[in-house]
Amino acid sequence: MTLLDLKTLVQKPAWSKEVVLWVGSDDILDECLFGYPQAKFDILDLFSEPETFPVAEDERRAIIKRSLNQRLKELRPSGDNRLILRVYNIGLIGRYRVGLGPFYDWFSGSRTMVVLCLKMLKPVSFPMHLEKDLEYHVDGLIDYFKTCLADPNKIYMER
Repeated sequence: MTLLDLKTLVQKPAWSKEVVLWVGSDDILDECLFGYPQAKFDILDLFSEPETFPVAEDERRAIIKRSLNQRLKELRPSGDNRLILRVYNIGLIGRYRVGLGPFYDWFSGSRTMVVLCLKMLKPVSFPMHLEKDLEYHVDGLIDYFKTCLADPNKIYMER
């Protein structure tokens, strides 16, 4: 879908558990979301103590999911405040197959929206302790998130 489609969605008076994928630059997204209350959340912020990150992949997935649930509960606004949560470094969600359940469960609603941000052109850097385990394949991540979104058409691209 296009940037115009995303602008139309954002302008709706109420959202319907919207979790969407944005593939493109922050500058274009900034223009699209200008004037709407926003918060930024980096998945890497879940890893405050890298030396305690387990080796086993299923244990890593469980830690990421548990930490993500907790953080999203904390970030969710109270009352009728509208908020768009922009989420960065979502490659970790794809890499460990965490899914998007925590976003639907704890953050998205009629007054809140999640925009998963995937940068197409700029390289992503990961902490040293994760770097050897991760590769960044944009097309593979888009395919993964398409299977996780409630509406697989909610992928918006800059191009």
